[in-house]
Amino acid sequence: GVSLGNDRLFVPFDFGYLAFVYDSRRTKPPQGLTFRSLATHETFNKKVVLSDPRTSSLGMSFLAWSRHEIPQESEWGTWWRAFSKQWVTLSPGWSGSYGMFLKKEADYVLSYTTSPAYHVEEEKTDAFRALIFPEGNYRQVEAEGLVKHSKKKDYAKRWVEALLSD
Repeated sequence: GVSLGNDRLFVPFDFGYLAFVYDSRRTKPPQGLTFRSLATHETFNKKVVLSDPRTSSLGMSFLAWSRHEIPQESEWGTWWRAFSKQWVTLSPGWSGSYGMFLKKEADYVLSYTTSPAYHVEEEKTDAFRALIFPEGNYRQVEAEGLVKHSKKKDYAKRWVEALLSD
């Protein structure tokens, strides 16, 4: 864990690699796809659903991923203006966006490389796939933390202590 003073403690508890998930029975991504080409490739025109970075850590991680892949400010802005034509909507969180994807309201959903494993285990289908980019996929680390104005500080501290225990 990382202690940032007496009342601030953050404990990383899991991680996942971001990916665009698709159903191979419905669509097939193009060959040679790169992260940058997501913004302009016609395959994705109005076929992507994202999680809103203002309300979702997944959405915020996607912003960070895009900034990592396109570090120049002017190029990043241009990429986002182009990419904004590719998505259907921003969902408040992962559950909403994945639900839209499962209802066939979008062909691609921002999720994790492990999402297809769920479908194999629970639905016995290997039709769901994750796009893996030649540049690699971004790792999101999730953390538990104590917040200053919590009404349940004792419970929160005990939870973090449990996470840190053997």
